Order: sequence, then structure tokens, then C-alpha cells
Amino acid sequence: MREYCKEIADMLVDYADGQLSAEESTRVTAHLAECDDCRTLLNGLHKSLELAQVIWEDNLSQAETIRIPAPARTSRRSWPRYAAAAAILIASGISITSLIMNKPAKNQTTFAEIERKITEAGNAARLLAAADRLSEYPDAQPVAKRQYRYILDRYPDTSAAAEAKLRIQ
Repeated sequence: MREYCKEIADMLVDYADGQLSAEESTRVTAHLAECDDCRTLLNGLHKSLELAQVIWEDNLSQAETIRIPAPARTSRRSWPRYAAAAAILIASGISITSLIMNKPAKNQTTFAEIERKITEAGNAARLLAAADRLSEYPDAQPVAKRQYRYILDRYPDTSAAAEAKLRIQ
């Protein structure tokens, strides 16, 4: 594989996810038009990502079939229960309002940071599943190892990175 192909291969995951800048995406697209090896690599990545998506959706559909029975309704209304619920709602409203009005301290985690970490963990897990699927094929093992390294570099603080590190060793 040529040196330029290695550079393109490192960008293929972000290319497949639509995460590259317009300039980088154009560069990758132009290279893919000329390089069969990189196109094959991208097609394999797409298939792996599709497989991961199917597995993910299948797991979600199983979770959706779980039914939790609702407690039986009583005909008697109890005002203390409503008063307790109202008190909880008022306390929650006050807490949320104070959080919104006050900026978080520098060492306090914001909701956006938590959301970003969750997204990164999900992306890393998806890439790990795809790389694991690729590693089942002898010809694709070098690609899988590159993907494991990519996970380590891009998402170092995730459990998927810890798993990828074990698979590289």
C-alpha cells in the first residue's frame, strides 16, 4: 500500500461517517475514484458499519419488546401523593433554574461534555465492532489493526479503546 493510501485509509472512517471537512472529503473522493484498493477498503468498512447498525437495531428491537406491567389503579385518590409529586416537581424546577442561571465551575462537567462523551463511547464501540468483524478475515486483519489503533488514538478514554488495546497486543 502506498504511503498516500495509508493516509487516505486513516481518514476512511471519518469519510464514511461524513465527519471530514469539505476539502478532505473532496481529496478522499478523488483518490477513491482512482484507487481500487482504497475503494475495496471503504466497501468493507461500509459493510461492517451496516452489520454493526443491524446488530444495534436488533438489540433495540429486543429491548422494545420488554413489557413492564403498570401497577393496578386504585379508585381512591390520595392528596398526599399528589402533594409529594408537586413538591418534587417544584424542587426540580428550582434546581434546574439555578443550574441554568449559574455558569458551571471550571471543574464541573457540563451537559454538552457528557453528551459528547456518550457519543464518543458509542462511536468507539461501533468502530470496535466493525474492526472485530474485519479481523475475522485473514486478508483484512491489517485493516482491523489500523482501526484498533485509530480507536485508541481518537477515543482514548472509552472502554472500546481498552478493548482495542488488548486486541493489538
